[in-house]
Amino acid sequence: MPIFTYFCNQTVTKKMKINIKVRYSRRLKKGYPVIVEMYHNGKRKYLSFGYFTKKNDWDNYKQLPLPSHPDYDYLLPTIIEIKKKLKTIRYNGITDFQQIKVMLQGATATTVNSFSAFGDQLIAEQRKRKLYANARVYNTALRNFEKYLDRKITFNDIEYKNLLRYKDYKLTKVSPNTIHNYLRTIRAIYNEAVRRGYAIDTRPFKNIFTGISVRNSMQRKKYLTKMDIIKLENIELQDVAAYMRDLFLLQFYFGGQDLKDIYFLKRSRYVNGRIYFERGKLSGKGYAFDLRVFEKARAIIEQYTAVDGYIFPGRKDFEGYRTFYRRYLRYLKRLQVKLDINIQPFGGNLAAKVPRHTFANIGKRLFIEEDILRELMGHERNDIDNYYKDKYPADVRDAAHWKIIDTTNLM
Repeated sequence: MPIFTYFCNQTVTKKMKINIKVRYSRRLKKGYPVIVEMYHNGKRKYLSFGYFTKKNDWDNYKQLPLPSHPDYDYLLPTIIEIKKKLKTIRYNGITDFQQIKVMLQGATATTVNSFSAFGDQLIAEQRKRKLYANARVYNTALRNFEKYLDRKITFNDIEYKNLLRYKDYKLTKVSPNTIHNYLRTIRAIYNEAVRRGYAIDTRPFKNIFTGISVRNSMQRKKYLTKMDIIKLENIELQDVAAYMRDLFLLQFYFGGQDLKDIYFLKRSRYVNGRIYFERGKLSGKGYAFDLRVFEKARAIIEQYTAVDGYIFPGRKDFEGYRTFYRRYLRYLKRLQVKLDINIQPFGGNLAAKVPRHTFANIGKRLFIEEDILRELMGHERNDIDNYYKDKYPADVRDAAHWKIIDTTNLM
């Protein structure tokens, strides 16, 4: 056979290209996915590990996370371990995708010997990132499940049979909504362990929420009428009671902003008669917006003088806010009884989310355009909306804003 014909009839196998990289072409809610890209014989495949990053938290030259990455402490050694395995795959000439996938699963530089140990590691990471509320929720659920089993939890304990018994037992002690939250949190810890390679997903939570999936959207959306707001504006109060009432009204006056945003509001955010907020900071997609400070809001702000640049007094750390929040709810309940306020539509207690739902409900009843209402409340529109729509002019937003909070006109 001629040499030319011989070589034409042979299948030339090219060496596989396999590298870890960030897939910048696909931005998700958590950021850009960190993936392994495999290219062989004209075919490209991707393997994701459930890790994400922002552009400025990743070194594209070294393909490693930067110290600014919120998960740097565990992500760096994990990526290094993956790179070591990729080197072995290249050296041995392995090209089968499924074999590579199995080899890379569980790539991590550290190991944990139990579900409880992993949960504690996750809680410590959240505290380090100052996600104190998340850490507290995770710790409560983890400790509660440990108390039920009367021991530390192994990964083998996370099976449908144990979870079902736990659910049935807890339903004799707490509400369906509470046990739903416990199981949802345990599932979140388990799913993260699977993503990091500490466990293989055996789908133990399939059907576990049957009978306890509580639909509480109507329960959450409690609101007041303008007449109730007038009662709160006109009542004579002093000291702490007046302070709590003022913050509640400011929540309403400022588009239903979260109490935490009001409590930690800095004087530097109050500029030329406007107040500036930023929502979604922890998700990495902060959305900044501003609102006019109308006279009734300005009168409240000018009453208070705090230190360290804050507008309102109080201990400005996580535990300090938690203490304040509990106190805030107690005073709101007292105010509700004192003023005979009926929560719409089905009753309930005066709480920190009521101003937000009140602002939204009044705005809808006044036929305020949905996009204007969204901007006033700090809801970011989706990517398509943001691309094709500009923000409304300040005077248009201010007019709608005043129409909602104006209690001199009940029409």
